[in-house]
Amino acid sequence: PPTAPAKPPEKPKLAADAFAPVAIAFPPGSAVLPASEIDKLKALAARRAGRAIAVVGYGDATSATVATQTEAITLALARARAVMTALEQAGVPEEAISIDAEANGQGAIARLVEDKPPA
Repeated sequence: PPTAPAKPPEKPKLAADAFAPVAIAFPPGSAVLPASEIDKLKALAARRAGRAIAVVGYGDATSATVATQTEAITLALARARAVMTALEQAGVPEEAISIDAEANGQGAIARLVEDKPPA
């Protein structure tokens, strides 16, 4: 008799709080990741269990002018890239990390991405 195709291994179930965003603080106006924040990212990388990680950098925008928003989005993207680099250094493959940037807000967040249930 034909054998059934092998099912891909299931990722381990994680507690709901494993998906809570990890807040990463940056000095105002800076995209230099403080050493004090790296352990948070290492811990996130260690518990990801093969899941993707979404990163959003924020740009400290102080007004809605085009110049301020442009500067803020540039800072936000630099922060997201700094977080991505730290995650890669902690062993997360580049293809498992997505980054985004928003002008309004401070610092960055990183979070595990929940798998979508099969259709």
